[in-house]
Amino acid sequence: MLRGCDICDAGAEALGEALMQNRSVELLDLEQNRLTDAGVVAVLDGLACNQSVRSLRLQNQKQSVVGEVSLQKAISVLETNLTLTRLSWDLVYTRNNWTL
Repeated sequence: MLRGCDICDAGAEALGEALMQNRSVELLDLEQNRLTDAGVVAVLDGLACNQSVRSLRLQNQKQSVVGEVSLQKAISVLETNLTLTRLSWDLVYTRNNWTL
């Protein structure tokens, strides 16, 4: 569990790379960190070829702006990664801007 560990985008990039090789983690809880759009995409890139993570939690990020790129990446990963069956993400849409 990595909830509330103050993880930023650089940490998310390293985590995304590690997820490409991971074979044991089933729940990835990244709630209450500092991920931006780039960090979310980095984690999702790692999950695109991961076969063990079943659930990803991304709620309550301190950096709240999420862009179209991360939303499209999430859709793509969920369509192709059949192991990932749960994505918890608080999304609010207001005038062309998504926030976590």
